[in-house]
Amino acid sequence: RRNVEQASDLLFAKATALFHTGDYYGVISDTGKILKVHPKHLEAYELRGNAYIRLGEHDAAIQHFREALKYDPEHKGCKDRHKFVKNLEKKKKKADEAFEARNFEDAIKRYWEAINIDSTHRAFAKPAILKIVQAHSKLGQHDAAVKEAEQLVEEGGSVEYQWALGDALTAAERFEEALRVFQKA
Repeated sequence: RRNVEQASDLLFAKATALFHTGDYYGVISDTGKILKVHPKHLEAYELRGNAYIRLGEHDAAIQHFREALKYDPEHKGCKDRHKFVKNLEKKKKKADEAFEARNFEDAIKRYWEAINIDSTHRAFAKPAILKIVQAHSKLGQHDAAVKEAEQLVEEGGSVEYQWALGDALTAAERFEEALRVFQKA
């Protein structure tokens, strides 16, 4: 039994290190192993939930925080992170609703409010910024759309961000630049 405890402690320490190096899938794997042996390991639920947050998988994060809170309704870390994710999702929902209602100014404001809750949460921020780019384009604010899209491309130029930049440049009638961006994508 003592060896199982030591192995779990070691695995938790490893998972914590993995979290701080950005290997969130490794965290999920290791904390899953811990929770199989210790289904009431609240810190493992918290760490696993935080890994899911960083991956942008908010529903899974909420599920893990709730599971821990069943065992200890006052667990500060899980309570705070649960509240954080619920707040983020609520703000995103309001922004999405404004976007769908074609209230683009309000959508932009609300997406930024959500992003600014934790601007380091890039798995959340990047898709929200894509919506901001689209909203700026729909409002004819082409310079703002291009600027936001260029920053996304610079940060980590996935094809999706290249397309967003190309679309923003096309909407701005900067066709030669758009063509170069689309060719890179």
